[in-house]
Amino acid sequence: MDCFGRTQQAKNKTEEAQAREKLELVLLDLQTDKAVDPAYNENEYIDEKIKQNGMIVSGDIVFVNGYQFQLDRNVPKIGVSIGKGEEDSQIEITMTSTTSSDFVKATIHIEIEYQQDIKTMIFDGENIEIPEKKDGKYVIDKEVYSNGTYSVIAKNSEDKYNIKSITITDISEDINIYTAEDLAAFRDKVNSGATFEGKTIKVMNNLDLKDVCGAEIGNWEPIGNETTPFKGTFDGKGKNINNIYINSLESDKGLFGTNNGTIQNVNISNSNIIGINIVGGICAYNYGTISYCKNEGSIKGICYGRYSTTSKEYKYPNISGIVASNYGTIEKCYNNGILEIDLGNNTNVNSYVGGICAENNSNGVIKECYNIKNLTANSTRDSVLGGICSSNEGNIFNCYNIGDLSISASVDRYCGGIVGYNRENATIENSYNVGKISGENSGGIAYNKGKVINSYYINTCGATGQGTSKTKEEFENLANMLGESYINDEKNEDEEWKYNNGYPILKWQLEIK
Repeated sequence: MDCFGRTQQAKNKTEEAQAREKLELVLLDLQTDKAVDPAYNENEYIDEKIKQNGMIVSGDIVFVNGYQFQLDRNVPKIGVSIGKGEEDSQIEITMTSTTSSDFVKATIHIEIEYQQDIKTMIFDGENIEIPEKKDGKYVIDKEVYSNGTYSVIAKNSEDKYNIKSITITDISEDINIYTAEDLAAFRDKVNSGATFEGKTIKVMNNLDLKDVCGAEIGNWEPIGNETTPFKGTFDGKGKNINNIYINSLESDKGLFGTNNGTIQNVNISNSNIIGINIVGGICAYNYGTISYCKNEGSIKGICYGRYSTTSKEYKYPNISGIVASNYGTIEKCYNNGILEIDLGNNTNVNSYVGGICAENNSNGVIKECYNIKNLTANSTRDSVLGGICSSNEGNIFNCYNIGDLSISASVDRYCGGIVGYNRENATIENSYNVGKISGENSGGIAYNKGKVINSYYINTCGATGQGTSKTKEEFENLANMLGESYINDEKNEDEEWKYNNGYPILKWQLEIK
């Protein structure tokens, strides 16, 4: 290229930059209008504003001083710079997309058909390598990892061009949930395979699920399952999720089915969840982390017989206010919901009830949680009831129960203020119980084996077993003995206890009062 050619090229770049800047200033104003002007819309409003500034708009193409730019109306912003040239419809462009099974990416398939040669290709604003032409077509596949509008421009040597766009909407991304319908749509994406790993979902308003559940048909399908678990971060932001209704002869029920990510700040209330085997208010199975969640709804576990020609298999109810079966971490959660077992006429059936968790497995951790609701467990065979956890194989730290516990069964009954049946390698530490306990094989803290360290029960609870007995007066100054997670309850100006009848409370409780 000679000196004149380089000079002209530099001049063209400068002119294009000036044209782009001119349009960008208008679009910045439009972004402000979008936020504050109720009359704003993505069609006539944008077109009129562009025209008022001496530019020409045709569809999504804006002409500025002879240069052309594609408009992304959603933002609004410049999508791609086309440069100078004349549109040529004989350059045929076809675009399709396929979303990956985990909804992490999409593959955009592009076919460009043109009798002459294509000299320039631009995808998403960037020049791309031109592939070999086969059978009169150029074929390109591009992977994208976020939703949005993607454009391809094809130009010949005379700057004649054509442009084609496609909008991608199915890729997992951060979501703000404003309505029950938003929550159901998010649920459907997860259950279709979108794990939302690395993404955050926030609940922005209190939600009433009555319309999406149907009080008569009870059709809330939990979010995630063992095949397609949730792996992102679900932040309820302390909003209430009301009227979750499930009435099912199936297992793995709750707001969530299977969690492999993080669920936090979720409050459920006025809910009625009925299912068999594994039923939890917040989640059925947890392999991740659940924190700052509370249940104030009703959870019922029922027994359902499955028959074959040779045997009869029962699904034993395992129910809890927060998590039915825990393999991960539950922290800073509490239950104030009704937990109920209904075995019908079935015989030889076990039942497991825990305020926070029904089954805490060997690698499960429960810490800084509490139950304040009275709980019962009744069965014609084995019943296992715990204020915090029914059956514990893992580790429980800094938890307390103030709800009364009542248990009955015709064979074996296991009941504990913190854990109903504490297994050999399990640990309970820095925990206490002041709830009354009625039933055989009962412990003030736990029944059976495992380690119980620095944990106490009130001497009027009606049980002994593992743990150390204390009087009510001793409990009023017990926080320091229980560790740094606790603080003593205090009296207000009327000499009444502020929160917990004088018993220690967890420091995090003061954060949400």
